[in-house]
Amino acid sequence: MIPKIVLTRKYHTLTISNGNDRLFINFDGRNLNFTPHGLNTQYILYIPYSGVYVKNCDFTPLRHNSTRYVQVITVHNDYSLTYDIHLSDGKISFAKYLTSEEVLRGFVNNGDATQEFHQVIRAIIHNYLSMGTPIYTAYLKLSIDDEFIRIFKELRCRILKNVIIFYSAGFSVFIKRVGIKRFNLSISSTSAYTDKFRNIVIELLRSALIVHDVRFGKIDNDVKILLDLYLPCTIK
Repeated sequence: MIPKIVLTRKYHTLTISNGNDRLFINFDGRNLNFTPHGLNTQYILYIPYSGVYVKNCDFTPLRHNSTRYVQVITVHNDYSLTYDIHLSDGKISFAKYLTSEEVLRGFVNNGDATQEFHQVIRAIIHNYLSMGTPIYTAYLKLSIDDEFIRIFKELRCRILKNVIIFYSAGFSVFIKRVGIKRFNLSISSTSAYTDKFRNIVIELLRSALIVHDVRFGKIDNDVKILLDLYLPCTIK
């Protein structure tokens, strides 16, 4: 997984070293602005499976043949965008799209910009919840301390074979332990309980030691049958 740049309102300037040239980028809270003029560089470097760090030095992008590439994530008021930027022969091109949950794979709660990166987590979840579907689901693979169970203390609990189920009206969480401090979680919610879905998913990702995988709109295949039988009962 390649390192990524994160720009927020607080850390919003980036200097890219492009061979003998330097490219300066400023994020104004809405757009990326490319300028040839020098800036006081301060950005967040996100390295999957390592951590997130505040940097004030030039960033050297990946290079393939004569093209250099850098991925920049911007955090807006309530959403996040990803820019795939290509530099070649003095020209700049980029593609822009909503940041997906794939960015969170490999996130480790380590480094001096961890709290700032939590803005990215909230924004990505907002991107998903803005889809307006009747059912929202999340499939998480986490390394996390066993104490995370406290997150569900206000929900009812049932154990079925090797699956722990926490549930309330219109909401359910299926948890499978797959190793020491390793858990797979399938979370489902009707659209009436999106706040509960948002808060619990954010708390899980913020509490995780390592986020191995995040997939919205999906659940663990092993619990699909259980969910079909169980969720209708929780909607009442």
